Amino acid sequence: RFQLGSMRMLLGSDVLVLDHPSSAQPCVSLYVRDPEAMSRCGFLDVWLDNVIASVPHVLMCWHKDAVIQGYMLKRTQDLPAISQFEFSPERIERCGSQVLKWLHTNCTSEASTYWLLKERGDERLQLYNLSALHQFTAGLGKSSADAQSSADSCGGSADSVDATDSAPGTTRAGQARVPERFAFPVAMLCIRAAARLSM
Repeated sequence: RFQLGSMRMLLGSDVLVLDHPSSAQPCVSLYVRDPEAMSRCGFLDVWLDNVIASVPHVLMCWHKDAVIQGYMLKRTQDLPAISQFEFSPERIERCGSQVLKWLHTNCTSEASTYWLLKERGDERLQLYNLSALHQFTAGLGKSSADAQSSADSCGGSADSVDATDSAPGTTRAGQARVPERFAFPVAMLCIRAAARLSM
C-alpha cells in the first residue's frame, strides 16, 4: 500500500530487491544501467520505484556494452540531489497528487479501461475511455466495408473513443477519433488485457 497526499493506493512493483534476513545491512534495489544513457528521468524512475516499494537504498551497476564498469550505492533519499540529475521530490509529489485527483474525478465508469496518454514533447495529458473500442474490435476479421457499416450503425467510427473532461494542462476531446498511429497500440492493449483475463 502506498499513500500519496490524501490518497491511498494498492500498487504492484517489479523492482529487484536484495535482502538477507540475518544481515544487519538494509535491503537494496538493484539496477543495471549504462551511465551514458542515464538521465534525470532515469533517476526519477529509480527513485519512484524505491519510494513506492519502501526500499531505503539503491545499488546501481554501471556497464558499457555489457561489460561492468563499476557500482554506486546510494540512499534512496539522496537520489534527488545527485548533480546534473537534480529534481524536487516535493514538486513530484504535488504534481502526482494533482494527476491522481484528476483521474479519480474523471475515471467514473465501472468495469471500464482508461488510457492515459502523454505524447513526447507535449505537456498535456489525454485520458480516453476505451469502452467504445467494442466498435473497433467488432470490425476485426470483417471487410473494411462491413466494419465501416457496423460503425455507422453504432453512430460512430470503428476507432472512436470517449475522452473525459480535462483538468488544467489536459485536453478535452468529446467524441474523439483515435489517430491512426494509435490503432495498433490500442488493439495490442486490448489483446493483452483479454489474455490476462482469460488466464
